[in-house]
Amino acid sequence: MATINPIQRVGFVGLGNMGSPMAGHLAQAGFQITVSDAAPGVADKFVAVHGGKVAASLSDLGRAVEAVITMLPTGLIVRDVLIGGVLEGLAPGSIVIDMSTSNPFDTRKTAKQVQARGVFMIDCAVAGGVVFAKDATLTMTAGGDAHVLERCRPLLETMGSEVIHCGAVGAGHAMKALNNFINANALITAFEALSLGKRFGLDTETMLQSMTAAATGRNNPIEKKVKPHVADSSFTTGMVLAFLAKDVRIVAEMADTLESFAPIAKQCSALWTEAAERFGSQCIVVAIDAKKVSQEGEPDRWEIFTHGGRRPTGLDAVEWAKKMVEFGAGELLLTSMDRDGTKIGFDLGVTHAISEAVSVPVIASGGVGNLDHLVDGVLKGGADAVLAASIFHFGEYTIPEAKRYMAERGIDMRL
Repeated sequence: MATINPIQRVGFVGLGNMGSPMAGHLAQAGFQITVSDAAPGVADKFVAVHGGKVAASLSDLGRAVEAVITMLPTGLIVRDVLIGGVLEGLAPGSIVIDMSTSNPFDTRKTAKQVQARGVFMIDCAVAGGVVFAKDATLTMTAGGDAHVLERCRPLLETMGSEVIHCGAVGAGHAMKALNNFINANALITAFEALSLGKRFGLDTETMLQSMTAAATGRNNPIEKKVKPHVADSSFTTGMVLAFLAKDVRIVAEMADTLESFAPIAKQCSALWTEAAERFGSQCIVVAIDAKKVSQEGEPDRWEIFTHGGRRPTGLDAVEWAKKMVEFGAGELLLTSMDRDGTKIGFDLGVTHAISEAVSVPVIASGGVGNLDHLVDGVLKGGADAVLAASIFHFGEYTIPEAKRYMAERGIDMRL
């Protein structure tokens, strides 16, 4: 029997909140990793921390590796990255491992195009969220050829604790969506039961005690999500509403494609989509008050301060910003307490550092004294929006004047 050499050279595309720790585990385990991310500077920052190489292009990444892992927002983005990109460099016999959350029928279409180039493809969806990604305890549902999966197993088990082979390509994505549909539907029934019980006069703590003790009402979402994260109004599950709505929508789309009767899936999808639109991450803005704490000659570092910048918390501002995004923040309002009220311009260092570290819009605040400061916040600091107070309050400039000034310097504005 021919010996199959273990995979050593791995490409990773998509270094977001999930992808970055997953790729980090591979690098730590000794795999020769080459990375790519669409966001400027993200891949460089990853390599600075974990080692490895940054791909000059997607095709160069393909040429450098034996297997490519994609961890991207949708299956359509995965297809675009592979076709005309990674596949231009991958040698026949290489492997694509799509770990994104995708419609399984889209996955099968992409797999046909990949396999036509002589490249194998498996889908390996992950469950557990950012916390499990950081701990390398993800559960994975995989689809594709069993022999190809076994060759990839050492990579996968470096990032997770369990790999379940569900069938042909696309089966892993289908199974993840179905699991999350069960979870999403159970959450709805739990919320309805708690709401009805409260109106009847039952105490919330008593209901949760009964629901987690009684066999008839006991389920995973109540024990793992409602009781520890919802009942106390902390909402720290780490699961973004929009992502759960997306997974349930995939199940509804599966039902349409299969012409299957699935009224609960349709209703569940509609409810979660409405919830995401009304209460999703785009509605949550987290304010961050930061001060520079590094000394001259040291690497730049900023901390979170409270009480108007007077009380330090010891929390690293960049890491805190990333954590807030993991918990579902849709925008960050970043105020430099060193610059607030000075009218000498934003602290572009912390603005740039946080803008590069997160995937949500950053609003720069603190220090604006003229219109050039607004422009610098966007073009040099990388902010998505800028905030100013005194220059408008005291009539030094008008808002239409500021918008025209920024538009004239190439910044997209709604005039």
